[in-house]
Amino acid sequence: MSRDDEGLEPKDREISDDVASLPIEVVSAVDADPALRARARFHLGRLHYERGDHAAAREQLAAVLAATPDHRRARGYLDAMDRAAGAGVA
Repeated sequence: MSRDDEGLEPKDREISDDVASLPIEVVSAVDADPALRARARFHLGRLHYERGDHAAAREQLAAVLAATPDHRRARGYLDAMDRAAGAGVA
């Protein structure tokens, strides 16, 4: 694992729905600051990734990159999913 991949492995712990509720609320809020929404999308994408829901993670992380093209951590998660998909690991 390269240094860029550190922290990108799915966690062994279960993530409760309560943890995901706050970023979902921020992403859904019509009056949310765009920067705050992007941060919430990143954390929501990370939570989906850690739960193994790569399709949902990809959706959120792609939105982060659309808003913040130089977001290295979002790019790192997307790259990790692409490598896993290329290796036949979902």
